[in-house]
Amino acid sequence: MTLDPPRSPTNNTTPSFSGIASERTTVTIRIYNAGSGQLAAQTSAAGTGSSWTSGAATPALADGRYWVVASQESAFGNHAGETERTPLTVDTVSPHVTLEPPSSGSGTSEQVRGSADASDPDGDPTVTVQLYAGSAIAGSPMQSLTVPVSGGGWSATIGGLGAGTYTVRAERSDAAGNVAFSASGMFSLSGASGSPSRPPAASFTWVPAAPRARAPVSLVSNSTDATSPLTGFAWDLAGNGQFASAGPILSTSFAAPGNHVVRLRVTDANELTSVVTETIPVGPPAFVLMRPFPIVRILATRSGRGVRLTLLSILATRGSKITISCKGHGCPMRRQSRIATARKVGLASVSFARFQRTLRAGTVLEIRVWKTGQVGKYTRLSVLHGRLHRIDRCLSPAGVNPMRCPS
Repeated sequence: MTLDPPRSPTNNTTPSFSGIASERTTVTIRIYNAGSGQLAAQTSAAGTGSSWTSGAATPALADGRYWVVASQESAFGNHAGETERTPLTVDTVSPHVTLEPPSSGSGTSEQVRGSADASDPDGDPTVTVQLYAGSAIAGSPMQSLTVPVSGGGWSATIGGLGAGTYTVRAERSDAAGNVAFSASGMFSLSGASGSPSRPPAASFTWVPAAPRARAPVSLVSNSTDATSPLTGFAWDLAGNGQFASAGPILSTSFAAPGNHVVRLRVTDANELTSVVTETIPVGPPAFVLMRPFPIVRILATRSGRGVRLTLLSILATRGSKITISCKGHGCPMRRQSRIATARKVGLASVSFARFQRTLRAGTVLEIRVWKTGQVGKYTRLSVLHGRLHRIDRCLSPAGVNPMRCPS
């Protein structure tokens, strides 16, 4: 049998294990303290005769070094199989990283620095510096710089900045998966000398370009600011001046067709704002056919008095509404409605035995199959001159009027 090498070092104090075993008996995994040799934790896995995966080890392991051994009893009474000792190190201590408070000033760049213990054996030899627009850490960082640790410290220069307020934070990870964050630091820049602050240029577009009522549409800001990062986005979907904060991309829908006025207000790090207004033409709802589409099945023979229906059934999805209306002197009944309930998936067969009889000349049956908001099936059966004439159309989503089927 085999034991896959576990991740080591790891910050998981209750690790699970995997491997391959030829027997179907239980696989036992024992974890021993590497210093004292005492059993520290164990777990097990069901033998499958092939690959296996254990549950989490218990009790939880303390930080330190261990040996892992997997064993399995033979189903035929032979010697138990056992793997070689596999080392495992548990480390839940986060690496060291700090950030010195940055200073505000003029210009378009900022140098930040901090400390990081280079002697940490598992610590990453680099520090990641993340810059955010505004006075707090929110959203995605504007910039992310990775710099090396040297002499117990690190430094980074962040350039290309306009006038505004920014927040910076340092991040460092280690081989065990622990992540440490420094305290955040805020600073402000007044921009390049002589460059006045200007409000942002607000603009947005929408996808799809020709939205339909009740269908999803994405509003996408493509606003810009030459001197400061954008920090806030607020949308007015009714065009009435009531703005609600959101992100640069907003998913929504419009309930009715027509021209809809939408406004976007953007704010930059200098707290300057700009508003843009667009009129979005929204088309009528797209036709959605019932899937699978209903099928009306009939069998008929000529009769001396007209036409005899020997079969009238409808194949429709579960929950479909089916109505048969009858006109003329030979109607067995004027109207009958049912709901397809026979199956949970696919098409259910719904029979109408009351209409499976002789229909006299001049009798007209109208069959409607629909679901609210979907294009359904319309079939008209007319008895004329001893023959049954059939017309098939689509049915409007309201379930009332026949219509031309959409292509």
